Amino acid sequence: MNKKNNSGNKIRNNSIRIGKLIEEKLKFTNNELSVILGVVADGIRVIDSDFNVLRVNKQFCKISGVSKKKNLTGKCYEVSPGPDCHKPTCTLKQILGGASRIEKEVGKVRSDNKVVPCILTALPLKDDGGNIIGIVENFKDISKRKKAEESILESEKRYRELDETLNEIVVELDPRGKFIYANKKAFDETGYTKKRFNNGLNVMQVVVPEDRIKLAGNFKKLLRGKELIRDIYTIKRKDGTTFPAITHSNYVLDSKGKVTGIRVVVINISDIKESEEKVRESEEHYRSLFDNSLDGIYRTTLGGKYIDVNPALEKMLGYGSRDELLAIDIPTQLYFRKEDRPGPNQRNRIFETRLKKKDGSVISVEINSRVICRDGKPVYYEGIVRDITRQIIAEKKLKESYRKLQKTLDGAINTLASIVEARDPYTSGHQKRVALLAIAISEELGLGRDKIEAMGTAALIHDIGKINVPASILARPGKISKIEFDMIKTHSQVGYDIIKRIEFPWPLADIILQHHERIDGSGYPKGLKGKDIKFEAKILAVADVVEAMASHRPYRPALGIDKALKEIKQGKGKLYDPEVVDACARLFTKKKFDFD
Repeated sequence: MNKKNNSGNKIRNNSIRIGKLIEEKLKFTNNELSVILGVVADGIRVIDSDFNVLRVNKQFCKISGVSKKKNLTGKCYEVSPGPDCHKPTCTLKQILGGASRIEKEVGKVRSDNKVVPCILTALPLKDDGGNIIGIVENFKDISKRKKAEESILESEKRYRELDETLNEIVVELDPRGKFIYANKKAFDETGYTKKRFNNGLNVMQVVVPEDRIKLAGNFKKLLRGKELIRDIYTIKRKDGTTFPAITHSNYVLDSKGKVTGIRVVVINISDIKESEEKVRESEEHYRSLFDNSLDGIYRTTLGGKYIDVNPALEKMLGYGSRDELLAIDIPTQLYFRKEDRPGPNQRNRIFETRLKKKDGSVISVEINSRVICRDGKPVYYEGIVRDITRQIIAEKKLKESYRKLQKTLDGAINTLASIVEARDPYTSGHQKRVALLAIAISEELGLGRDKIEAMGTAALIHDIGKINVPASILARPGKISKIEFDMIKTHSQVGYDIIKRIEFPWPLADIILQHHERIDGSGYPKGLKGKDIKFEAKILAVADVVEAMASHRPYRPALGIDKALKEIKQGKGKLYDPEVVDACARLFTKKKFDFD
């Protein structure tokens, strides 16, 4: 019993001693320590040797997604405090085990379960006797860097896809001269397999011995940052045969502007004269494209001076010579507004703007611009300028033409609607009221603007086929015979036959044909069922029935909205689409829809 008490006292005394040592070690006042931790850009967490969190700064709270520091105190676990974490971190154990510094990338799990990538640096906190009494952890948020790396990887992927389509050898080398990439043309031309390129093949092994000294010298220059070295080497294939080649070598930079390797484009020039002719033709072709392009091509300084322009740009801007255009100040003399000229971060995209010609007139242009960088810094702009003034004018005219056409179409539709109402005065306004209700139902159902417009147009002329029914039958106040009713039923088909000849942007003819069809197949003229009926026709069917029952007819007085709603609810799912019935009912009962 005494032994146990002694052991317990020892542990308590040891904890008290460690606590005092930590207090002695952290001599700053709370205010001073808070100020220091507050200005540190990274997240800081201080932990004692029992894994208790003693202090965190605001940046750590931000990374962890916890608003109050007190929520981060207590025991420290693997990634962040939480009910699902149960084991102390390996980092803490390593520090307490004697490691002088631990630095590694970790995924910091926030309180909302999002992961923040961080660089964790852990250092031991020691007392004056060199004993470890705690740990200081620094969490550097590298989310932005990770996103940039992902963007670079995506760019490299596209870059590689382009390389695979080229008819020249394209390779990349690490600083030791080993191949880290080769396109398909490299395999075909040298006879080496992809596996061999990836398994330590060195650039020195694919040139003849007499070229290796020259290659080594150029390699060193490129690694020191020399741009684009062109040279001729004799390349040795796997089978021992050789071929002369022109190489275009340049350094490869990482996101921080550091040289990480060499990129080489290799052109087989087995027939030197033929190769030289190709190079000359290529240069002439480029110059021809530059000089004869219908679009303006330019290169400018960052400050706003032209370096080079083609004849098309001179003509587009109304200048008489290349030198005259090179002399202007682009921001103040070219752009309609000085602030319209984009900076480096707004380039590498197509944008529209307005430019001033020499005579002061203004043109609208589309510019495809990109930033050219060296050592990771922008040095000049280059791009293509296209005059779109006529295009913009044409688009305005097209919109005006469409507006007029729409007006004409609306007039034609209203005329068609009036033809029926002129022959059937007792149903005057029926089609317009059906159109109002059909549009309201469509909006209640959340249909798109185009479908709503189609719905309104179809409803406005849905009875156009009645022009084929004698007016004496339509206006008769008494009951009609079966033969006469069969004649009236033909109006759906007749309407279809009339409308199908007109080219509308919507399937109006089909909607008109099916507006008397019913879900159970009891409708006419085709006896269609359920899914075979267009949804617009289902909307029109409900709107038509409700308006007809709510309005006066020659053979009966108006029955009223209540009876009309009762009718469609009784036929819900059998005669009428349930979704349409519910939407229609809501309009009258909750949203107080009124035909007036």
